[in-house]
Amino acid sequence: MAIAAGVSATSQVVSIRVVAPAPLSNSVPAIAGGHFTFDYAATPGLTYVIKSSPDYLTWSPVATNVATANPAVFTDNSALRSTNLFYEVVLEPNP
Repeated sequence: MAIAAGVSATSQVVSIRVVAPAPLSNSVPAIAGGHFTFDYAATPGLTYVIKSSPDYLTWSPVATNVATANPAVFTDNSALRSTNLFYEVVLEPNP
C-alpha cells in the first residue's frame, strides 16, 4: 500500500528476487591449445558480458553468457591475433 497526500492505494503484487552474487575471483589467464582462456566467479543462471579493450578506454563486448557453473570459463579464440588486450567481466542486470 502507498500513501501520498493523505490518499492511499494498493497496487498489484510485485515479485522481487534477491540473488547473492558469487564471491569475486578469477584464475590466472592461460594460453591453452592456442587459445587465451580464464575462469571467473559466476552465479549459475545469471548473465555476464565479457568485454575487451586495447587501452582501458574503449571496451567492446566479446561474449555474453548465462552462467551454468561456478566458476565459468571464458575462451577467446581471436586473442592471440591481437596484442595488449585487457578483459573485464560485467554482471548484467538480471530479471
